[in-house]
Amino acid sequence: MLRKRELLQIPVPECPEKEEGHGMANLHIVDGILNINIFSPERYLEYRFFSDGKNGIVYITEKDTWTTNQIREDWRIGGATLSKEELKKAKEFDNDFWMYHHSAENLISGYFGAKNARKRQKYENNKYKRIQRHIDAVPDPPADLPKFCDRYLFGRYSVLLPKGRKKTYTIHCLHCGHEKEVETPPKHKSGWECPHCKSQTTVYKQANLSAIREKDHICVFRRTRAAEIAVFAKIRRSYHKDMEPQYNYEPEYIVYKTEERTYRYKWWSTGYDADWIEAKWDYGKKTHLYTWNLKALFPKGLHGLNLTRLKGKGRYDIHRLLENAKTYPAAQQLFKIGCTSLAERIDLSDNPKGNSFMEITGVDPNYKPLFRKYDYGCEMAWKLQAIGIQLNEIQVQKLDAIHATGKQIKAALQYMTPQKLINYFHRQSRDLMDQDGTSINLYVDYIEMTERLNEHLEQKIDLTATIHRFPRNIKTAHDAVAAELKALINREKDNILKQMAEKYRREIQFAYRGLAVVFPSCAEDFVQEGTCLHHCVGSHPVYIEKQAEGKYLTVFIRKERALETPYYTATFYLNNDGIKLKECHGLHNKSAPDTVKAFLERYEEHLNKKMKKQQEAA
Repeated sequence: MLRKRELLQIPVPECPEKEEGHGMANLHIVDGILNINIFSPERYLEYRFFSDGKNGIVYITEKDTWTTNQIREDWRIGGATLSKEELKKAKEFDNDFWMYHHSAENLISGYFGAKNARKRQKYENNKYKRIQRHIDAVPDPPADLPKFCDRYLFGRYSVLLPKGRKKTYTIHCLHCGHEKEVETPPKHKSGWECPHCKSQTTVYKQANLSAIREKDHICVFRRTRAAEIAVFAKIRRSYHKDMEPQYNYEPEYIVYKTEERTYRYKWWSTGYDADWIEAKWDYGKKTHLYTWNLKALFPKGLHGLNLTRLKGKGRYDIHRLLENAKTYPAAQQLFKIGCTSLAERIDLSDNPKGNSFMEITGVDPNYKPLFRKYDYGCEMAWKLQAIGIQLNEIQVQKLDAIHATGKQIKAALQYMTPQKLINYFHRQSRDLMDQDGTSINLYVDYIEMTERLNEHLEQKIDLTATIHRFPRNIKTAHDAVAAELKALINREKDNILKQMAEKYRREIQFAYRGLAVVFPSCAEDFVQEGTCLHHCVGSHPVYIEKQAEGKYLTVFIRKERALETPYYTATFYLNNDGIKLKECHGLHNKSAPDTVKAFLERYEEHLNKKMKKQQEAA
């Protein structure tokens, strides 16, 4: 064992004589301890390294500190060299000293690298054994899990068998196995109620039976003597010719909780390998919960929650729900009154530590029965806060069907009343199959673009008229106004570019050594230039926009004998002080040759003089 006080008692041999300007080192073994001392070129002691063959440690004399990190040699003077005999002695003492290291610093760093690599490998091996031990300890899924999934997760189906000898059709219910003969067969994928189990089923032809394939996610709690286990798995159901369901249970994530700590593992697969690894993050997916064993596992509930109430309720983020119940007492109360989604996402609410429904959600307590009945979450609370008025049950249901955030609703309320917003965007969401609040964003853009367009139109769009204020299809109306506004903006830019081109042609004509300048007079000129020379001046809108704003000056360089043929394109920075070259490119972004560079220097000098004279005259 390495004891620091005893190590410092080991005497330091005299500094060896070496070439001036280089570090020096010596090595010796005292009472089973290998000691390497490293001296600076000025012959004072810098480092002392000690090893007992199992571990190593370095004492930094200048800082009076200890470290087990690698030390680097000074690249300006080189490392402190050791003799071949000393290297051989170190190798015989411990195989982790590598003889091809000639400097003492590299020898010590290599030793630490080898020891650390060995420790890391040992740690990884132990961790892998522990993962395999925990995974092997996970019990098999409950025997009645397929029955639970059939009842609460998956749909109900029936099979239409071919016409028999009696010239009747037979419908076989896949849920209860009952068969019913009918003369008129139902259509493929139509609805049919089984007279035996009263299940509403979807009818499939026998030839299409293999097309019935369903999958979902489920969380199953298990317990062993050593741990409490939560298995998050993907479960699949399919049917074959024998009309018997086939279940496939695939664990994806496992929480293994012992008395000491909690371990998390996830199934990780790549194109060439698959195995269980430690997970850094929670599962995060919403899953169903298997509830038929919860009373036996948690008679008093888990974190104050009676999870059996989630039977057949749908998908929830089980881990997040339990963490919130553990952290916020209000989450337990919300769960007890049936507001499961609020309890699941209470950490996102306005005041998760609040005591009352209004403090937690920020909405009127009169909405509590609706939150309990429809299991609304924080998203609905944010919508109701944005609406700002009292709504009835039908209006709340319509508001729930609108996929929008509270911020989007507030933006739309600038242009309509809350009642109109609910009715209008409920219809838009239904007709446009809006799933991400796009219709509200389109409406706000539509109004803003229309107002901007009216500033330039003689015959303005009347936004007080219902047909314009609330178009039947907001996407179509938005795209039409956007196209018209874009055309208007392009016309305005073309007018500006045309005026600039006429001004420069009239005031600043320039030619030099067979080259001349051509000024673009519209956006189409930029596009044609970029297309012919295969560079970005035509495809990137910044050149046209900056030219119209007076921040860039883009000119086309032509040969005087071929003014219509693109040659090079130059862009200058333009300000009150003059112009300065930004870039110049030819075909396929080819750099300018010396002749073009000389031309640009003369042109820049010429234009700056002209602009200076104009400023002085003004």
